[in-house]
Amino acid sequence: LALGAGRGRLVRQFAAEGIALAGLGGAAGVWLADLAVRAVRTSGYAPQLDIRLDAWTVAYLAALTVVAAAVAGAAAAAFLTGARATGLTGRSPRTATGSPRGARVLDVCLAVEIALAVALLMSAGVLIRSVRQVTTADIGVTTDRLWTASLYLPPARSESDDARRGFFPRLVERVHGLADVEALGLGAVPPTSTMPRREYDVNDAASLERTPTVATAAIDPGYLRAVGATLVAGRAFTAQDRGDGPPVALVNRRFAERHWPDGSAVGKRVRLRAALGSAGDAPWLTVVGVVSDIVQDDRTRQAFEPIVYVPYAQHPQPNMFLFVRSRTAGAGVPDALRAAVYEADPVLPVPAIWTLDERLGRAYALESQATGVLAVFAVIALALAGAGLYVAVSHAVSRRTREIGVRMALGATGAAVVHWVASRVTRPVGIGLVSGGGAAMAATYALSARLVGVSSADPLAVAGSVAVLAGVAMAACLVPARRAVRVEPANALRGE
Repeated sequence: LALGAGRGRLVRQFAAEGIALAGLGGAAGVWLADLAVRAVRTSGYAPQLDIRLDAWTVAYLAALTVVAAAVAGAAAAAFLTGARATGLTGRSPRTATGSPRGARVLDVCLAVEIALAVALLMSAGVLIRSVRQVTTADIGVTTDRLWTASLYLPPARSESDDARRGFFPRLVERVHGLADVEALGLGAVPPTSTMPRREYDVNDAASLERTPTVATAAIDPGYLRAVGATLVAGRAFTAQDRGDGPPVALVNRRFAERHWPDGSAVGKRVRLRAALGSAGDAPWLTVVGVVSDIVQDDRTRQAFEPIVYVPYAQHPQPNMFLFVRSRTAGAGVPDALRAAVYEADPVLPVPAIWTLDERLGRAYALESQATGVLAVFAVIALALAGAGLYVAVSHAVSRRTREIGVRMALGATGAAVVHWVASRVTRPVGIGLVSGGGAAMAATYALSARLVGVSSADPLAVAGSVAVLAGVAMAACLVPARRAVRVEPANALRGE
């Protein structure tokens, strides 16, 4: 300005510098994004999602880069071109401390950056704890070394009940002969999955009016031992519960407590309307045992629902799951199961064989993936906040070298200088923590209906976010503080 440069020239200079710096950063960001996308695609982390970095995404990122550069450059140009030339020419970088307005603008930017980081950290923490509550909750079975295989009998091989009763027992006998098998059984659906529901009556109720519904499933005598469920009262199904035998049923503890809280459920009778495998009037089923609760029909695993089990021999199904508990880690179980199915019927579709943990992981894959992505965003925001704090403190120290030298010449200790450096970020950090925490609580409160076992203001997530950000702030101040303490008063004054 003092040499006659026009303000338009200065604005263009700042815009060019901003675009050059932002362009380098944007190019590096696109490169890192491409690496991240390739890593996700090759890892199988999100097999059901088509994730790719296409031309539209790159164009979108380029536009954001230009906008960010233009806004930052315009702000800097507007601030500096508004200054009077005589107010700038007599000040060196070491003596200039910046205007109060500039300091306030920088504090606001830091507070916003920290608030965004805190909001993402707290939200990610709450959601991660919620997903963990779901994935580690007790579902009533032992998942260790438990394999599942989905079996499907085509219509040509399952036209009659006798055909269904004949195939699956033969398959069970073949699998029993495998050396690594500790227990196995058949069940209509795996734990936590949705069961078909039936209207039902209890205690020989004569009324045929609409009644509540209950989850039902067909199982064989080995199912309970295979999945690790326990018998609470009575007996389990046996080989004597054949299709021509008396109709029987098992109920879980929750069903028994709901309908017979003061007595034993064994010997009572239940009628399932439109019972599995039957037509016309449904028969009454005698309850022969009570089993422990298993989570079904509940993806959040928050409650055990009433369940009625019927023997497979009396209610044969064309679609069943085979549950196999191996004695060891069982790396060879899938191949052995496929071979057994092929020997039983070479034309049958190849079954999908997973451990129960793998099946449950797939059921909650979308929740885990969304939470993981949010956690990555939170880490990136935290890194940006740390970089911003470091730049702000380092800039303040470099512009106040003379002041620091004077303070130390007058007897200021190293601790006092470090305290002064830390005080530079105290206010924006505090404001960012409060505002970011409020935003995070508002966001998680909106999702409170989907949270499991945690509140929107989960203490562990809040404390963890504050602790992490405090650590990042201390790390950001460490290098500038060490540089400030090492300032030699005589050198700082002589440089002026």
